[in-house]
Amino acid sequence: MRQNTNDYEKFLNYKKFTFISKSIKFLYPIKIADQFRPNPIYKNFLSLKTVFKIYQIFQRFLFNAIQNLFLQDKKKIKQSDILIISHFVREQQVNMKGDFYFGDLTYFLKKKKISYSKLLINHTNFHSNYLNKNSRISNNYILEKNCNLFTELKIFYLQIEEMLRIILFHKNISSNKSFFLSVIYSLFQHETKFAIRMYFLLKKYLKAINPKFVIFTHEGYPWERLSIKSSKEFNKNIVCVGYQSSILLNKDSQINKKLNGDFNPDMIWTSGMFSERILKNSKKLKKIKVYNVGFFNKKKFKKEKISKLKQCLVLPIGIYFESEMLLKFTLECAKLNKNLNFIWRLHPIINKERIFKNMKLNSDKLPHNIKFSNSTLTDDAKKCSHVLYRSSAAVLEAIKYGCYPLNYKDKKVNDFDILKNFKTKKYVKSYKELFKIMNKKNVVSNYEKLAYKYYKNIYGNVDFKKIFLIIKKKYEVCR
Repeated sequence: MRQNTNDYEKFLNYKKFTFISKSIKFLYPIKIADQFRPNPIYKNFLSLKTVFKIYQIFQRFLFNAIQNLFLQDKKKIKQSDILIISHFVREQQVNMKGDFYFGDLTYFLKKKKISYSKLLINHTNFHSNYLNKNSRISNNYILEKNCNLFTELKIFYLQIEEMLRIILFHKNISSNKSFFLSVIYSLFQHETKFAIRMYFLLKKYLKAINPKFVIFTHEGYPWERLSIKSSKEFNKNIVCVGYQSSILLNKDSQINKKLNGDFNPDMIWTSGMFSERILKNSKKLKKIKVYNVGFFNKKKFKKEKISKLKQCLVLPIGIYFESEMLLKFTLECAKLNKNLNFIWRLHPIINKERIFKNMKLNSDKLPHNIKFSNSTLTDDAKKCSHVLYRSSAAVLEAIKYGCYPLNYKDKKVNDFDILKNFKTKKYVKSYKELFKIMNKKNVVSNYEKLAYKYYKNIYGNVDFKKIFLIIKKKYEVCR
């Protein structure tokens, strides 16, 4: 069951709670799994297994904090006008000048002689000090995964303190027991801990860099809000810019939320016209400037003639029960119609063997008209005439190459349709509907032009001239 969205906002803005409550991951439902769960997380909250797991996590945090004492980062931090907060996702990125999220923004800043530093959140298993030591890019800093021992203990104390406040006042917000227990559980989750760490770790870099602008990816995660809080505490005149890099599905997005206090960006940069229109029309963001600057990592589309077979690309998202739902449906379709071919393209975080185990399938006994993809998304899209999806952002790439979109609707589980405003698509609820649509010769005339136009509205071209004018205007104010 879906929790009342008002409870999330009421909780985040409750006056008796501290900034620690703003860090609780459960209160920022971004993905499907965050709001629609077959097995709620609170069920095993008081189990011995859960208690032991929490203890192990805390033990690991302490170990890492102690380890930091012996692996000191000696990389000198330079002052800059702009601090960019991005993400370090693989080791090869250590000496890469470009950026997956911000593309060539740093090249542009350098060209305009605007000083910048980049702070990268470490998503790898490598120690940040090791990566910084091997980095040859002087103004790139890979963020530590842990604070010092004293701060780690302080964080744990603040969490316990906040837990007591929640226990004392939660009934003033919601009487829903499952909601309350989920909040408490999430207070000690990794993403919550990371958001609090971000608040403390950022202070070190703000003091050394002393920026006038802080630009960060803005997707609706608690660490973003805590980063704003940390920046404003350091200097209230810092301009906090949230860049909407992920797809904005509707007005209920977490970035379309205004929290009480210094937790909101001064402005939001969007990746396209579609997102800009949603945020500009928001009543909650009236005082926040919204600019469409385009998608920094947009790739050039090369139009080419492609001979397509009558086959369907299947794009599940990175959630197991969602993936299994879509794969079971196409498996049934493949068995009932041997003439239709399906290409299963799993999300990178989904383990193939685990999927087979969960679905009780033998990989050697799949129907001949089902194949697992080992190719790129672009190559798969070029081969297929249709694409079946529920919430995958990858469908945008598929329709750009002429795959006709089919959204699978399940009665029991809701989805967030990324092509909600794309009228040229079909909904399918049964294998009969799928067969009927796929057997049609021409679904829509001039389809590819319509699809590419929609794609451009989601991911617009980067307007560096606009970015420069925005920075220049705000820079004069900040001086």
